[in-house]
This record gives sequence, structure tokens and C-alpha cells, in this order.
Amino acid sequence: MGFYHKFFNHISLKNSMKNVLTPVYLSVVLWHAGYSLILPFTSIWLRNDIGESSFLMLAIALSIPNLIGIAGILVLSNLTDKRGRFRETILLVNVVGTIEYALLTQIAQVTEYMLIIGIGALVFPAYYTLIQAFATNICEDHERGKVTSYLLLFASIGWFSGSVVSGPMFRILGMNFMFVVSSFAFLLTGLMILKAPKYIPNNNKDNNKGESTKVSIIGIIKRKQVFLILLSSIIIDIPAGAMFLMGSIFAFEHIGLDPDQIGFSAAIATAVATILLFQLGKLSDKYGRKPQYVFGLALYPIWYGLLYIFPDPFIFFIIWSLPVYAFLRPILPAMISDLTSEAERSRGMALVSIASTASMTIGAIILGYIVDITSNIDYWITVPAILGWFAVIIGVFFVKETHTNKLN
Repeated sequence: MGFYHKFFNHISLKNSMKNVLTPVYLSVVLWHAGYSLILPFTSIWLRNDIGESSFLMLAIALSIPNLIGIAGILVLSNLTDKRGRFRETILLVNVVGTIEYALLTQIAQVTEYMLIIGIGALVFPAYYTLIQAFATNICEDHERGKVTSYLLLFASIGWFSGSVVSGPMFRILGMNFMFVVSSFAFLLTGLMILKAPKYIPNNNKDNNKGESTKVSIIGIIKRKQVFLILLSSIIIDIPAGAMFLMGSIFAFEHIGLDPDQIGFSAAIATAVATILLFQLGKLSDKYGRKPQYVFGLALYPIWYGLLYIFPDPFIFFIIWSLPVYAFLRPILPAMISDLTSEAERSRGMALVSIASTASMTIGAIILGYIVDITSNIDYWITVPAILGWFAVIIGVFFVKETHTNKLN
């Protein structure tokens, strides 16, 4: 109770800037609470209830909509960079998500799932990219690391809230009930953001890096450090795609965890992440981004290696409950925000999301096909355990510190 009392006192929004960020954080909680009911069990639902047996087809159904979402992320991030209408755009995104997941209660085939999710993916996946850009634009320059960590922290709180009840809900009430609950959560997410400020203050004056505000997204990618950061993320995410999208099947069929255990493991991971994220952002603001970035990269191949070495259900459950994402995922947008100006930041955040989404999609399809033809599902953990070390090499030897106030 001491930690949580301290935590909520700390985020009790004592000054105007914290008041500005309150609706943003609450919106993130609601969105992830709704999404956490769905994501862990979609693959199991498609395989067992809808009846799709091919891992390749499952990978396509679960990942192709993510590729479609890249177009929406690019368009919406470009529009918000130019016009700054974050509140209205985020509301639109979540109205689309509300309709999308309500319609999923009516489907009977995997092709119908792909159609509905594919159309919604033109808009809905842009939510977190827009929230990151919005929050890092309205916060103080020296607090961007803390803010990106707090965004993931509140995402973890939302994820914990949904995950802790998702297993019993899926087992007792079924997936359609969870779709309805999630659709209401997405609607509330969009309405909550209307409480955020209408206009974005220009408080990032020191971060223009001499770049024109008219630079294209390709121009941002061509910056050496941006490219290297994205490349390291891609190397981590391509081999991780299958487990990210279909890991519940691996845990359910190959290891023997039941839906309740899968949901509880996600809840434990997010509870631990909440404690970590409370401090990680402040540490990266104080001591720099690179130490946390390199450590976060290295955790991924280590984690997958441990999953392979310890297939016992109890030990696997413990390892599966470790939130490795808490170290790497918030530091990537913080580093990109350091390397972009305010007028580019939505596109910079979009690049982080696009790199991860495209990589996981490609990886899930490749590894889904490999398992179909080899019948060896262990490839989903051995491949990332090996390839992830190439990203660590890039991070250690080629990526430089990006903090705007570099410290020795």
C-alpha cells in the first residue's frame, strides 16, 4: 500500500502541466483496459471457435490488418503535425474502434474478421502514436522521458485491469461479450481526451535540430541515428512477431496453460511494469537514454532463451509474467522525440509504431508458415533468442545518446 499511496500522491497533478496530462493518462488507461480483454484470446478464439487451423492463415488474419494500419498512421500523423487537431482525431479513431469491435460480435468466418478489422485498421491503430505525440508536445522538454514512460505505465494499469478478469470472462462469458465491453471502453477513451487542452503550447523550442518543419517522413528516416534506432527495433520485432500475435496459442497448446493462467500472467506482468515504469522515465531523463535502451534490447533474446530452456508450465508461467517491454518500449519514442522537432513529432512517433507493426507482421507470417511446414512451434522462441543479439550490437556500438541535455 505504501508504494501505491506514494504513486498516486506523485501523480495527483499538483501543477498545471500535470493537470494538462491527466485526461491523456486516463484515456490511455481506458483504451488498454478494453484492448487487454481482446488481444490475449483473439488467436485462441479464431482457432477454436471460428475454426481456423492453419498457423499461416492465423498469422495473416492477425497481422495483415496491422500492415493496413500503417497507411492510417501515416495519414493521421501527417495531418496532426500540420493541423494540431489531436483531440478531434483521437475521438474519431476511437469511434471507429467502437464500431469495429461491436461488429465482430456478428462474424462466423475468419475472412469476415479480416474484412472488419482491415477496414477499421485504416484508422484505429493510430491511437497510441497520436497519444504519444500529443503528450510529448504538451509536456516540458526535460520531462519527455518521464512522460513516455508514464504513458506506458498507465497503459500497464489499464492492461492489468483488463487482464486480471479477461481469463474468467473469456471462459465463462465468451468472446462476444468481451467485444461489447471493449467497444464501450474505446468510446469512453475518445470522450475522455476531449478534456485535454485544445491547443498545444510551443514549449519545445530547443529541439528543432536545425531541421525544416516541412521535412518529409523519409527525411526523418534518413537521419542516421533515427535509422539505427528503428533498425534495432525491427531486428527485435521481426522474430518476435509470432509470439506477440499468437503467443497465447503457444502457451495454451504447447505449454498447457489455461485461459485463466494466461490472463493472470498478463496481469502480473503489467503490475510489475507499473512499478518499473514509475521510475524508469525519470532515470532516463536524468542519466540519459542509452543505458536503458541497450538493456531493453538485451532483455528480449535473454527472455526468449529462458522460455526455451524452461518449458515446465510453472516456470514458463513465471518467465511469461516478466514485463520485458517495460524497458525498451517507452525509451524508443523518447529517443525519437529527442531527434525530432515539435512539427515532426507525430511522424516520428508514427515511424516507431510502423517499424514495430510491419516487423511483427512480417515475422508472424514467416514463422507461422515455418511452423505449418515443420510442425515445430519452438521456432517461435528460438529464432528471436538468436537474432535479437544483432540488435544489441547495433545499440551498443552504433547508436549514440540522444538526450537533449547529455550527461557524462
